Amino acid sequence: MSYEKLEQHIHENSVDTYDTLNALHPFYRYKLYQKIKENSRLSDDCDACEWALNVIRMLPRLKKSVVDTFELVSFSHEEIRELYGITGQKLSAKANKARINIRKILDISKDDDEVQQQFNDDKASRYKSIKYDGFSVQDSINRKKKNNKARDWAISECLEASARLAGLTPSPYDSGYFISLTLPGIYHSMTFEKTNDEINRRLNGIKRDAERADRGGPHFSDRAISYHLA
Repeated sequence: MSYEKLEQHIHENSVDTYDTLNALHPFYRYKLYQKIKENSRLSDDCDACEWALNVIRMLPRLKKSVVDTFELVSFSHEEIRELYGITGQKLSAKANKARINIRKILDISKDDDEVQQQFNDDKASRYKSIKYDGFSVQDSINRKKKNNKARDWAISECLEASARLAGLTPSPYDSGYFISLTLPGIYHSMTFEKTNDEINRRLNGIKRDAERADRGGPHFSDRAISYHLA
């Protein structure tokens, strides 16, 4: 069954739903149709009208904050640059975060996100085309990333050495303690923003508890956060 036929039935039954979905990039839109079909337990050869009615019924169940970003996540890098000029860089970051929420709903990884990959490729191509004194903007970005990694590694090495000297490790030969935490399942369906706020709230709570336990004594720590399907 073609998506064109499906969308024709959506338009006939709910113009508002059709207009809302039309703002979403076809890649995401078609993935959403398939997700709704799976959740509705419809067969591959189901009736197009029945599928359309399920789409109309299920769309309002999506978080409004996600639906409101349908247009934003669908913009290409060039469109954001042309439409929003100097504010485009901040909007690009906002679009990237919004795509995380879309990927969580559709259950796809960043590597499988064709829209995100194309956005990243277009951005890198433009940065490579802007050159000054033989160096491109992309060269500068790559160098900055390399320097930041070297800086972070040096800081972690210094923290480890300082902790050993201060007697904050189990022994002079150990590297301290490693804690791995995962948010409960209830947070897995939440937006990137809410999940990030909860992670920071819990980490800050751990730091406060550590400070109280040490009664104001010194403590050293570093952290890394991994966002699944990001």
